Amino acid sequence: MINHGNDGGQVDDATVTITRIGEKTRALRRERGFTLQELAKLTELSPSMLSLMERGKSSPSIGSLVAVASALGVRVADLVSEEESRASQPVQRKQDQPVYETGGLRRLVVYSDESRGIEMSIIDYPVDAPSTVNRFKHSGVEFGVVLAGTLRVDVDSENYTLGEGDSIGYPSILPHRIKCAGSTAASALWVNLHLEGPR
Repeated sequence: MINHGNDGGQVDDATVTITRIGEKTRALRRERGFTLQELAKLTELSPSMLSLMERGKSSPSIGSLVAVASALGVRVADLVSEEESRASQPVQRKQDQPVYETGGLRRLVVYSDESRGIEMSIIDYPVDAPSTVNRFKHSGVEFGVVLAGTLRVDVDSENYTLGEGDSIGYPSILPHRIKCAGSTAASALWVNLHLEGPR
């Protein structure tokens, strides 16, 4: 589901959003000449899962969206948003900041500058969110700081437990997984850098 802003605002029906993600994924995959099997290899997702996603029959996790967007050379926002990409502005107002809800996680994109390959977001992690089961990898580098609660961040073969105020950074190409590690929900600020240039 997409919600623009935190005080009501425009809310897309979840089914419409899932269908739009699937249609954009299929169109971009075909535009780049990938088969489902080739995209599956790039994302480390199964062809059957990608097929369900393209047909709007499955709600992808944020991790899956990041992996697919990276493989297709676009931003997650390009798959989810119904709006065309806009030129970056120095100020992005609260009411214009999109919220993505998928796989049990809530992701508020507080700033995005596609010309510089930068995206900053706040992600809320409920206890036992289903989207935090699998590890994912994609292009770029990411940095995060825990705003509330406790997070477990698995990066490659290392496991880190982070409390409020703790920060972490790593190459996104390393397999990683992030989930709530406490008895209450957690929240973190993340900055993703796409070092290869504009997305």
